[in-house]
Amino acid sequence: MSKIHRNLSEITVSLDAATEKTYKLIKKGGNWRRLMANLAYLSEQKRKGVISTYLQLNFLVQKNNYKEMALAKELAHGLGYHIVFQPIREVNQSDYFSDQLIWKKDHPLYADFRKEISRPIFKGMGLNWRLNPAEQFRDQGNGQ
Repeated sequence: MSKIHRNLSEITVSLDAATEKTYKLIKKGGNWRRLMANLAYLSEQKRKGVISTYLQLNFLVQKNNYKEMALAKELAHGLGYHIVFQPIREVNQSDYFSDQLIWKKDHPLYADFRKEISRPIFKGMGLNWRLNPAEQFRDQGNGQ
């Protein structure tokens, strides 16, 4: 890493979960423990001044993970990362993807989703969620 770290301006990692159980559900074949170890390693390298890279976690919000958004924000901040929440996009017309679009007003859990994103932990993040799928909401919090 010493040969490239000066050229890294940003490292972005797709998280999409804040617990191992949900990560395994969403990231088929993913390794939660390895991910956490790698995130901690990068955080430590930044803390030591080895890298000055902007560290960011992306979180695609969907039915299977929207209840973990607050925990994901806390996890990100604990590791010194910024976090961006984005709505999962409908990539095809399958029943699976249609069921995951929690941000759509006709979704059965939409009211619960709106309640979740109105929590104080999300204040200032722009999570009023008009949710044009191209929108994203970047945490301007205390990521290092």
